[in-house]
Amino acid sequence: MKIKNLNIKRRLISLALAASLSFSLGAFSVSNAQDIDSKKVYSSIKSNFMNKGVYKFNDEYDMVINNNSVELVKSNNLDELEYNSEFNIYELGGTIKTTSNLNFRTGPTTKYKVIKTLKKGTEAEVIGITDNNWFIVKVDDTIGCLSGDYVSYTPAEEKTSKGDIIHKFVYATSSVNFRTEASTESDKIDTLDKGTKLEYLDYLDDGWYLVRYNGKVGYVSGEFTDFKDPIHNYRNDFIKVVYVTKAIGLKEEPNDESTVLYDMSKTEACEVLSEEGDWYKVRCNNQIGYISKQSTEELTGIFIVVDISDQTLTLYDGNVILLEVEITSGTEGVYDTPYGLFSIQSKARKTYLRGPGYRSYVEYWMPFYLGYGLHDANWRKVFGKNYYKTSGSHGCVNVPPENTGEIYDTVEVGTKVLVHK
Repeated sequence: MKIKNLNIKRRLISLALAASLSFSLGAFSVSNAQDIDSKKVYSSIKSNFMNKGVYKFNDEYDMVINNNSVELVKSNNLDELEYNSEFNIYELGGTIKTTSNLNFRTGPTTKYKVIKTLKKGTEAEVIGITDNNWFIVKVDDTIGCLSGDYVSYTPAEEKTSKGDIIHKFVYATSSVNFRTEASTESDKIDTLDKGTKLEYLDYLDDGWYLVRYNGKVGYVSGEFTDFKDPIHNYRNDFIKVVYVTKAIGLKEEPNDESTVLYDMSKTEACEVLSEEGDWYKVRCNNQIGYISKQSTEELTGIFIVVDISDQTLTLYDGNVILLEVEITSGTEGVYDTPYGLFSIQSKARKTYLRGPGYRSYVEYWMPFYLGYGLHDANWRKVFGKNYYKTSGSHGCVNVPPENTGEIYDTVEVGTKVLVHK
């Protein structure tokens, strides 16, 4: 089997973890992966399973799948042992959270036995991922596999070559090859167009990114990727986004005695341009000024800001704008969209929204507070401007249909939604 040899100084599975694992193969019971007689165990594997369940994990450990379990064991590197080539494994850290009830299996396809069913929202430690988009995870000291289609992944908090902030996505800055290994000599999975959005998994010291795209896992060169979208000319001059925790004034200078340029409402969001002592220099309501750090909270990760006055929705990944579109909010004074900091409560496809006098079909539904939510509105021909003042929604945030799918695919249950005046 041709296996990825990571050869990088990054998150390695600790020997302490390996020592805590156990598995059974015929008459053999292995409780300490460091001290076992590898040759004896692998001889048993070869005679009983014909190597079908043995996969290379990294330079120290192999992964063994039998009918009832999946385990890591100390590799003995027998010359005569041929590894299974059904799938490739990439060592990986971080955590996952299940987005629905999900079967926890002994291997990375649905043909493998179900160990148990995990409830929606279950979190687990990631130790690897396969090229067919299955995560290898540890749940209550048991190692198994979960389909990557039904989990959200959070990378380990490590620095990348692009800076200190770990983002959820990277973009192809030109046409780039999506490869099976971190090498220009490896097989090509696909050729990606400029602007293709890829889910970030890990950064290798030699300048390659491990990413997920279209249900597959592989590598792209960091030379041709960036966290900023190269197609859309979104703002990229800010370092973070904050919101104010109370009504304050946007100051002309960074001091309490300075002239107030603009009265900010509670939960109003600002893009931070720089820091000056106890003050942020920010852009807010199309003005640039200063606010005290003491009156702010930072928004991190993936989040949404809905600006009612501007009738815009901005989808952020930390200090990177993923999407900015015009929207239509609730009819002013009649069905006002509520202000505040909320979270996505659930996600649904192809459903009907019902209320007094209406029954509307939507492709995407993302409620964030009581009956208020984000959804597509194919009955609207135009969005933005001042339409909300006389012909807005019943309180929800109407999003152009061509943009709603991207928002739906990016956010998760729990994603922050900040709505401000």
